[in-house]
Amino acid sequence: MYVPLDIEYPRDRLLYMMQDSRAQLLLTDSRALQQLPIPAGLTSLAIDRTEEWAGFSDTAPDVKLDGDNLAYVIYTSGSTGMPKGVAVSHGPLVAHIIATGERYETSPADCELHFMSFAFDGSHEGWMHPLINGASVLIRDDSLWLPEYTYEQMHRHNVTMAVFPPVYLQQLAEHAERDGNPPKVRVYCFGGDAVAQASYDLAWRALKPTYLFNGYGPTETVVTPLLWKARKGDPCGAVYAPIGTLLGNRSGYVLDAQLNLQPVGVAGELYLGGEGVARGYLERPALTAERFVPDPFGKPGSRVYRSGDLTRGRPDGVVDYLGRVDHQVKIRGFRIELGEIEARLREQDNVGETVVVAQEGPTGKQLVAYVVPADANLADQAEFRDSLRRALKTRLPDYMVPTHFMFLAQMPLTPNGKLDRKGLPEPDASLLQQAYVAPESELEQQIAAIWAEVLRLPQVGLNDNFFEVGGHSLLAIQITSRVQAELGLEVPLVEVFQTETLRAYVQAAATFRAGSAEDFDDLRDFLSELEAI
Repeated sequence: MYVPLDIEYPRDRLLYMMQDSRAQLLLTDSRALQQLPIPAGLTSLAIDRTEEWAGFSDTAPDVKLDGDNLAYVIYTSGSTGMPKGVAVSHGPLVAHIIATGERYETSPADCELHFMSFAFDGSHEGWMHPLINGASVLIRDDSLWLPEYTYEQMHRHNVTMAVFPPVYLQQLAEHAERDGNPPKVRVYCFGGDAVAQASYDLAWRALKPTYLFNGYGPTETVVTPLLWKARKGDPCGAVYAPIGTLLGNRSGYVLDAQLNLQPVGVAGELYLGGEGVARGYLERPALTAERFVPDPFGKPGSRVYRSGDLTRGRPDGVVDYLGRVDHQVKIRGFRIELGEIEARLREQDNVGETVVVAQEGPTGKQLVAYVVPADANLADQAEFRDSLRRALKTRLPDYMVPTHFMFLAQMPLTPNGKLDRKGLPEPDASLLQQAYVAPESELEQQIAAIWAEVLRLPQVGLNDNFFEVGGHSLLAIQITSRVQAELGLEVPLVEVFQTETLRAYVQAAATFRAGSAEDFDDLRDFLSELEAI
């Protein structure tokens, strides 16, 4: 079996994953080898060092596999404070890959753009299913491409299938609407986040595909147990696009708290089973027994996975996603156990009580950390906030670091003494902005207007920090694209991360003129701290 590692993750997290999975061989390259915290005793092999291959056989190994043999382990956020490994066997994986090709109508004429990080289980479908159907695969490197570059590469390589996060797909559609010459992609799949009707309509209008797909699925149920396949003219039928119908030989039920089937149109928790359920959590039998339960309607010994997702069925069998029944959340497509972030916060000095929630912000869901300092006379909240953010960045992926930190004298409680989540104050992005310093030059005003519109803030001052007022990697891409398109300045994406404040960004941007930046190949050499998508 294999375990994919994203080298942009914090070193402590990577070390834990290699140790917890009991990895026997680290397959990498010489550049990544310098960044990885390799446990003692773990053999490594850099594939670009040809001398390391000396003595190995040049023929493919003849390995006999059974469907119950382990195929891979992928780590997801864990409520106990450490990531948990989801173990998937070959049988469910192969069944899913075959069913995916049938639903996508994949043929040797296709070329799929492999865009997502290998930390996602969906990225493995993205190369397996095209290849077994005779199609080709275009693999993105380990930087995050701007929409304009992605657009160019899809034209150049005749891409016919692509999977993107919804926000990125919208940016691509906006570029296509300006350009007027969309690549001949027949299938776009979006997944991981809700897709609004307006974004759905824009994708049809600007990108002109044959199909739009919405994919849904926890890692525990092998990539996407449900897929919605839409043709032009098919309405969402709700505020957000539905998550579709069961894929392959799977089963699914919408149940109430007593495991009774809910009628069509009535909300309940989604349970997934059949030929597409993971083996369980690696070395965690208690957690496996809690989430993988006996199928109340299946054969003896069959299991279903409790998704924790609130859904409802339509008369035609299509399923709508409504939210969560627990405290797990999704931020820009990543499933997050809030308890893991809280556990890391409690490790820090001067943190008493803490709770983390996901709230709707101007640019989508944002993580908010509420902290009761152990020292009631905390002198410098700004420095404390910055120290917490720095500490979390050393232990957690960027997408798990809260946007907002709010300090309270005490947590709000219900009459029976439990945390009153509804009583937590909502964060105000404007409170995180520095004392307003108005842009003065024409370039400062132009870029400030772009930042304010992308961040959905009334105004942005010269001292404001992009990431402290709600910015993240996908919005950084949007900033970079708009500065290039509207101002003619080819400012590399890396500048958003290196400068952070509006003042410093404008100063950097002023050194670039149209055509003066490094070409896209050099720009893509930036291995971002961007969360993988």
